[in-house]
Amino acid sequence: MNQEPDPQLERWTHGNLRRLPELSAPPSLLPRVLAALQAEARLPWWRQSWWRWPLAAKVAALAVFLASATALSFLGASIQPAADSLSTALDERLGIISHLWIALAALGGALETLLLSLAGNPWVLAAGAGCTALYLLSIAAGTVLVRYASREAGGLRHEK
Repeated sequence: MNQEPDPQLERWTHGNLRRLPELSAPPSLLPRVLAALQAEARLPWWRQSWWRWPLAAKVAALAVFLASATALSFLGASIQPAADSLSTALDERLGIISHLWIALAALGGALETLLLSLAGNPWVLAAGAGCTALYLLSIAAGTVLVRYASREAGGLRHEK
């Protein structure tokens, strides 16, 4: 099979594309874009993008953010005992779900370990892909044969 492009097809396509009329924007596009840009420029600085804020406002916002993060960190440490007791109460009431979750996590870990160990061996992956393809092919062939057999059986019933 020739992978090189056909020069005649290339010339024909190029010629037809060059004969197409040039596209133009609708007349209302430029005024709408300019109006949107002017409306954005007229916004107060705190409604604009953070990157367009004054430097003092950026520093103040960063300081407020850091103070809030620090306060939440200390708050989280102070409510930790209450969270632990709530967790214990929920664990007592929903113990079966936590055991199920632990079992599913263990199965997921085993599957991950299996896939990671197989990833280094391409022959095993190729054999698995081949087996999967053969399995799907047998399902497809069985479906075709069942439909063909049921159509044939239906045709015999109509003849009687």
